[in-house]
Amino acid sequence: MKVMWIINNEMPFIDGKKFVNEGWITGMLSAVREYLTGIELVIVYPQNKSKGLVEKQVLDVLTVGYYQNKSRVQFHPKLEQEFLTIFNTYRPDVIHVMGSEFPHTYSACLACEKLGIIPRLVISIQGLVSVCAHYYTLGLPTRVIHAYTLRDLLRGNIASDKKQFAKRGIYEIKALQKTKNVIGRTDWDYACTKQINPQLNYYFNYEVLREKFYAHQWESKNCEKYTIFVSQGGYPIKGLHFLLQALPIVKKAYPEVLVKVAGYDILNHRFKQSSYSKYLRQLILSEGLQDNVTFTGLLQEEDMIKEYKSANLFVSPSILENSSNSIGEAMLLGMPIIASDVGGTNNFIIHKKNGYLYPCCEVNMLAYYIMSIFENIEQGIEMGQCARKDALKIYNRNENAKVLSKIYEDIVKN
Repeated sequence: MKVMWIINNEMPFIDGKKFVNEGWITGMLSAVREYLTGIELVIVYPQNKSKGLVEKQVLDVLTVGYYQNKSRVQFHPKLEQEFLTIFNTYRPDVIHVMGSEFPHTYSACLACEKLGIIPRLVISIQGLVSVCAHYYTLGLPTRVIHAYTLRDLLRGNIASDKKQFAKRGIYEIKALQKTKNVIGRTDWDYACTKQINPQLNYYFNYEVLREKFYAHQWESKNCEKYTIFVSQGGYPIKGLHFLLQALPIVKKAYPEVLVKVAGYDILNHRFKQSSYSKYLRQLILSEGLQDNVTFTGLLQEEDMIKEYKSANLFVSPSILENSSNSIGEAMLLGMPIIASDVGGTNNFIIHKKNGYLYPCCEVNMLAYYIMSIFENIEQGIEMGQCARKDALKIYNRNENAKVLSKIYEDIVKN
């Protein structure tokens, strides 16, 4: 069976870069290679180095780069022709688009429709930008939403980013209305996609996370007391502003509390600041949190694992998530977890069983659960152990690769 994956970005195994945007694709690729036979994989990705198709053989996988220009964030009718050429050249049995967030997904649907092969296309739901657009600015002051920095003049501010999400959401909805098949894993993505297109065939399949996370485990004796790790906070949907509002409450009881955020240092890179990072900086300075918040810089996989394991607990303060890879990684490592109860998160975190859930905007409850773990680390350890047991079932590499193979077989059969 020849299967074509269409992905949103060049991945490390293609371009040699060390930083991963969509780790579950890397994880699933390693699982497919290890556990599945009989699948010939072709991976198609956007690249802007040269026009035309660029073929590269990477181990046992053929990769095909197509010229993206601005098509990653804008709809371009010419991209339909690109996909027509790709599909006619490689003639896949199944076309699997990894995500609906970018307009190239709609272009792939149009090409499939023209060739009469829409039933052979399946879209994996990562996030849904059409829904995220509604909540993008939650909790931000109006002055911040419409502010501009020098960086924003070149790349857009918060208000324009929200509009861009909404524009991409139009093509996301069009793609989901055209396709016959989607793959999801939460009540949230099931509800949202079925509301867009009630006729969809919905296939359930958990993800596979990055391979090295399966081999490590968090231990309380090795962590730094009163340390919180956050995997990202570079744009509003990740909700770092809510955690920074909860932090002064925690600091009153635990003056030494430290939040470590993966990403570039907004305190010392002022000329590269967006309006959002400038607002985060203002929150930090106004509450005197300079000694309580630090940014790690961009992290490779091994460094991410090190930061997770050295933290007292992991917090996901997101405004919206489908199934957060970061929560999954923290679960696999078996560490105490606090997460906002948004999107599909409650399909993975069961409140007071394998972590704490709190209402997204309620910073008092976030602060309360942080202090609860600081006060009773044994309870945090117990929940973390439960999270690891759950994660080893949810993110089982062998099982999830086999389920994916069965989905492909069902699509070909039907």
